[in-house]
Amino acid sequence: MSIIALSLTGAIAETFLLVIIYALLFMQNREGYLRSWMVAWLFALVGLSCFGGLAISQSLLTLYMICLCFFNYFLLHASYQIFEILMPRLWKCLTLIMTVWLITSFLLGLSNPFSMIPWSTFGSITIIYNGFMFLRYGDRNISGRIIIACCYILWGIHAMSFFFLHTVPWFAPWGFLIGTILALGGSVGALYYYFQMKNLELLRIGEELKYLSFHDTLTGLFNRNYFEQEIKRREREKRAAKTNCPPTGIIICDVDGLKLVNDTLGHKRGDALLREAARVIQSVFPKRGLVARIGGDEFAVLLEDNEEGLAQAYQDIHQALRVYNANNPELPLSISVGYAVGHVPPDLTQVFKEADNNMYREKQRQSQGGRDSVVESLMLSFHRAEHLRKMILDLTGTVSLGSQPVAND
Repeated sequence: MSIIALSLTGAIAETFLLVIIYALLFMQNREGYLRSWMVAWLFALVGLSCFGGLAISQSLLTLYMICLCFFNYFLLHASYQIFEILMPRLWKCLTLIMTVWLITSFLLGLSNPFSMIPWSTFGSITIIYNGFMFLRYGDRNISGRIIIACCYILWGIHAMSFFFLHTVPWFAPWGFLIGTILALGGSVGALYYYFQMKNLELLRIGEELKYLSFHDTLTGLFNRNYFEQEIKRREREKRAAKTNCPPTGIIICDVDGLKLVNDTLGHKRGDALLREAARVIQSVFPKRGLVARIGGDEFAVLLEDNEEGLAQAYQDIHQALRVYNANNPELPLSISVGYAVGHVPPDLTQVFKEADNNMYREKQRQSQGGRDSVVESLMLSFHRAEHLRKMILDLTGTVSLGSQPVAND
């Protein structure tokens, strides 16, 4: 069996396998570029079958070249879809023009070299451009883009020599074999790129899910789940160490009057107030402590420090609140704070309860003052809104009155 016959048989088998693979992938993921790849290699399969039947009818050569025109188009179309770029109409127009050219050449009985030169040039340009697209737009974290780009560029350069395959007998079988190998390399590179791309996508999704499982979506702070896991982890570490462990403290912060804000100004304003509270608390612990939102209006800080350090942190939180309220008098922020310290080996669950009780006692002491400031701010906001509404009604009434016709005496 000749080299070209072996290459053709292998190319048909490889192409058939690629059609099956891309069809199965498309049925699973419904991606547009998978469909384009499947259609491209389906045209290639039909074209190679026609090429194998040249001994029966020379007219199959025209059908072979038409199939490869559409193969080149859909192969390039898949790359545009992968990189989410709108494909210019130029490529579609060139494909249709080339198809009409090949059919016209066949009907007019033009010589094969005359019809092959534009066809070979068109195919080479599309394949080379396809390779450069992977170099330019491909994800640099995916090494498969280099494989597919190199194979496509070399394949496109090789396709320019198709015209000479019929004029140099000894080169024809080897040229077809080289083209088959480069096509196989490009298709394998495309599959490798696809699976690497999906793997990176799954890794990104995994990182996002991990972030969401440990963070509060509203404030960006750690959530209660992470806070409780961190408490258990630190308890295990300190029990294992037994000695030379610094004391661990917990600070509980509760936003006062949040329900009143939600009921009167709406939940969007309440969410904005929670984000501001998170920002104020976080500003006190920029490089130390673990700040988490553990409830609707409740925050917690876990840090390793003694009584003096916790007392200073308590003062810092209230100082940060005073600064915030001075800059935002329209809706002051009131937070009740309580803290407790656990010694070696600490029972952080008990420390948390003690800090929560201390916070609750402070809330009882200052709840009336905090509530009064919020109510006063709300009343001021309502007064301004009512005043603005009356001004608009008066202005509207004046305009309506002025637009009425004056009755004749």
